[in-house]
Amino acid sequence: MKRTISIILALVLGTCALALPINATPTESTLSDHLVTHWNFEGANPYADKAVNGLTTDDLTAGADVVPNTDGTVTVPYTAGGYLSAPGAGQCDLLNLQNKTIVVKYKATAIAESNTMMFCKTAAFEYRYQTTANLEPGIIRVRSCANGTNSAKRIIDDSSVTWQGEDEWRYLIMSFSFNTTDYTFEDNYYISSSAYPQTKSDFENIATYTEANTTKTLSKNYLSSSYDFVIGKESATDGAKGITWCFDDIKIYDKALSLDEAVSTISAPQYRAAQTTNIYKNEEEKEVFDIRFAATLDTASLDSIGFDVNAVYTGGEKNLSRNCSYLLGTLNANDNGLVKYTAQDNFNSKYIMALTVTGVDASIIKNGGQIVFEVSPRSISGDTKIALDTIYVTVSYDAEAAAEAEKIVVSSSRTAPAA
Repeated sequence: MKRTISIILALVLGTCALALPINATPTESTLSDHLVTHWNFEGANPYADKAVNGLTTDDLTAGADVVPNTDGTVTVPYTAGGYLSAPGAGQCDLLNLQNKTIVVKYKATAIAESNTMMFCKTAAFEYRYQTTANLEPGIIRVRSCANGTNSAKRIIDDSSVTWQGEDEWRYLIMSFSFNTTDYTFEDNYYISSSAYPQTKSDFENIATYTEANTTKTLSKNYLSSSYDFVIGKESATDGAKGITWCFDDIKIYDKALSLDEAVSTISAPQYRAAQTTNIYKNEEEKEVFDIRFAATLDTASLDSIGFDVNAVYTGGEKNLSRNCSYLLGTLNANDNGLVKYTAQDNFNSKYIMALTVTGVDASIIKNGGQIVFEVSPRSISGDTKIALDTIYVTVSYDAEAAAEAEKIVVSSSRTAPAA
């Protein structure tokens, strides 16, 4: 049985327990290598594809009515301008469903009209909410081209699966397997029973579809490049529909993940932010500053959590990796530059985990150098370590900044800065 990480929901300054070593050398999960498209709706370009792998960068185009929210979610309203889309032509990571998995955190509100898409690749693939004739709680309809070319087959019909949870966060997992030996397809669709699933038992398998590809061709399960991949509508030119969608995270993997693997990607911590204190003098009258890294996760059913951190700076390098003892609901502000974070309000997550590195030598950056922290929040479940995010946090100094709080400059990137 997994150990449940201790949880503190009081308003405390959260840190990792710096005295705890990383005691084991678990097997590294390779799932992050298969993440080819990632829309997390955060940062300066909330619609950018944040995945570092994949054949293409599949940035989204947002309709005029789409609203990015400060908590890293995006609202896609039911109005005519409510949609997100990625071009279909040339988008290699989205052009087929052969051995792919789509993992989505979403909720739906304002349900008032039938036949509203969540995802659609016209004539080939759709995941749709459809109400009954009298607008009672409706059903989910899915079409997949797994049975043929670009002709989609409905694999969930009107009477099969009821809608789960209006205005409630849910996870959706869609896994598409293609066996290149016997040319068979298998599609699996799962929905979580709550906003914060802990294990695979919190998911319902709403559909499984299998079929043999009798023609034994690789062309099946390809999505027509003539149509965009659209989120929120059937096409960008549709008029108003009856659902407002809200998305927190959409990941596409170039592998048909098992349910265990898909759930592990949900339980993996997600990097969120780095913040520093102002420069201050320590007991030895040396100028230093502190830096705090924050990540979030939605489950406490893990064996271990922590941060793998390596700092590279002018004249040296230091490993700062630590386990965490606690999950937190809030990270407090202080009078020296740290900003308050709340799990729900700032990040739309259940828990925060944080690592604070204290007493960083400020002379490194004040003398024109910089410090690059390579940060990977990670969890350990059994003998497998999962770290889906690696962020390079660069800290430098701007002596010309008017305010003391603005003199330390922090920037983040998913690619390593040039040496």
